[in-house]
Amino acid sequence: MTSCLVIKNDGIGDLILASGLISALGEHFGGDIDLVTCSANREVAEGIEPLRRRFYVSRDDLHFSGRAWSFGWLWPRITPEDAPIIDAIRSRKYDVAICLRRFIRQNSLVIMRATRARRKLCSWQLPTNATRTMAARASAGWERYDGPAHVVSELGYAQGFLRSALGRDFQAEPRLDFCRRQQSSPGGKRIAICIGGSSANWPNGNWIELAMSLSESGWSLVLFGGPEVAELANQICQKMPSAENQVGRLSLEQTATLLGDCAAMIGNDTGITHLASLVVRKCLVILGGGTFRRFFPWPTADNQTIVYHGLDCFDCEWTCKFSERYCLSLVRPRDVLSAFEAMMSASQPVQQEINLNSNVEFYDLAWRHLSPKQQAPFHPLSRTAV
Repeated sequence: MTSCLVIKNDGIGDLILASGLISALGEHFGGDIDLVTCSANREVAEGIEPLRRRFYVSRDDLHFSGRAWSFGWLWPRITPEDAPIIDAIRSRKYDVAICLRRFIRQNSLVIMRATRARRKLCSWQLPTNATRTMAARASAGWERYDGPAHVVSELGYAQGFLRSALGRDFQAEPRLDFCRRQQSSPGGKRIAICIGGSSANWPNGNWIELAMSLSESGWSLVLFGGPEVAELANQICQKMPSAENQVGRLSLEQTATLLGDCAAMIGNDTGITHLASLVVRKCLVILGGGTFRRFFPWPTADNQTIVYHGLDCFDCEWTCKFSERYCLSLVRPRDVLSAFEAMMSASQPVQQEINLNSNVEFYDLAWRHLSPKQQAPFHPLSRTAV
């Protein structure tokens, strides 16, 4: 029997996106597989099967000592809370350790270096809070996949990595045990509004204006999100007292159950929108440019409509060169309402992209890192414009 450890110490949305691949790996290794992820992902991790053990650590408190690195030493900084978990991982020996991270962070490198495994497989291509020199030195001796940059989708890139490393294709469609896709529309005019995050969130005024327009059109609003958007949710409810405010009040399983009663969902690029995409038949996702097409749309999903205002500075990792994020503010509430109405009028769910700016044809892929630059076109997935 071959044992495996998977390292996916990322956000909730990242783990939901990778859930299908991790489940497929679990099946491939006959259930002899463990997962390392951050503590905030506990509910998601518990919904991924088959897994033998789940290890929970912090996300950003694991890193290398900056002072030690100034002398060229890779000395891990591990908090007292994380130390027993890292020791438990270090005490085991695996046949294979897999780091499912393309944009590598120091925490993943620290965990992988603490792991004892016959084969260490990593897929990092671009470092984020580490330098390329640090990442290369930390991963020396590992089997590293450096795939084509033009494969933008994180899911597609991970599939290529596992195919190269393990010699077979893995089913990648996200899945959690407590989520069930609607087989038919529940009917009615109940809509989920999924708001969250900071970098990728749509301007608050736009959310309020859209919510008012939807309410005036007869839609009953249910608000979902984390504590960071509680103030925005309260502002929406002040304008529309009939709106149901569930922001920060439900578990993910409770959220999935309530989403099953909604005829549609509108959200930005956030973990709650990934969760909704597992359940709701018609999902409209408002995208900015920071991580464009890397997380949405899912490659095989037929229930996601993506709306965005294309700019040539997309794929900036939210390092904006402007005084405001025009990629988000130029997506106007009336544009989203129009896209929503078109989505709801379609008889069957279908994946499509709606680019609100036909004047820009290309953007630079991961332009902060890639040299020479590589351009990607907007048009291949774009079906229409409003």
